Amino acid sequence: LFILSLSTRLTRMKLYRRFLLLLPWLVSMSIVLPTFRTGLAFHFDEAHRYSRGAGLPFLYLLVFAYTFIGAVFLMMDKDYFPRNTHLAICLFLPFSLIPVVLQYYFPEVLVQNLGVAMSELFILLTVQDFGRYTDRASGLYNRSGFVAQLEILMRKRKRIVIFLISLDVVDFLKDALGVGTFDELQREIIRAFSGSTSLDRFASQLGEGRYALVLGEQTNPDRERVALLECFRKPWTV
Repeated sequence: LFILSLSTRLTRMKLYRRFLLLLPWLVSMSIVLPTFRTGLAFHFDEAHRYSRGAGLPFLYLLVFAYTFIGAVFLMMDKDYFPRNTHLAICLFLPFSLIPVVLQYYFPEVLVQNLGVAMSELFILLTVQDFGRYTDRASGLYNRSGFVAQLEILMRKRKRIVIFLISLDVVDFLKDALGVGTFDELQREIIRAFSGSTSLDRFASQLGEGRYALVLGEQTNPDRERVALLECFRKPWTV
């Protein structure tokens, strides 16, 4: 699910496919949550010794199934990820799966949580960019993020349409309105034209008062152009 979310495949899926994908996880929650009453996942005998429940093999099977699905989609969507993100996910899968295998065959060796922690550490150090690709004030991609996303689209040889938006009177507006009011106005402008973000549609802030709206193949450039013109035709209230 993490891999599908990163590649935006999960959001692009039809509702019934999302439900089918999440159904095994929902079943697993129905096993895990009431296990202290049912003992399906695990239970303790009279001597307080841990014993596996009848539903535990299904939970392990679910781990392997989701890992296999994630690996398949990772190969299919490899062009959707920057190289460092793709490498992190390739490391994430084995570091998550190997401890599960060890835990299954050697239940007394408690390494599963360690494996999950190591996997999350890889993601934290690579996928999380800590502002490298985004503008903190606006939340849009900055210049580096703009270039990285364009490279992904170009590697897939997709048709790309880019709308460049520039406010020519930035210095005048800052002097006339004040920095605080100008920042509020800029946030309103960004909210008005940026809209929803997907793999085929994203907005970037290239500088103060300079933006780009990038459209891929799954969008309607003519409709976006009309919406942009309408957005900047009306007056802004400050």
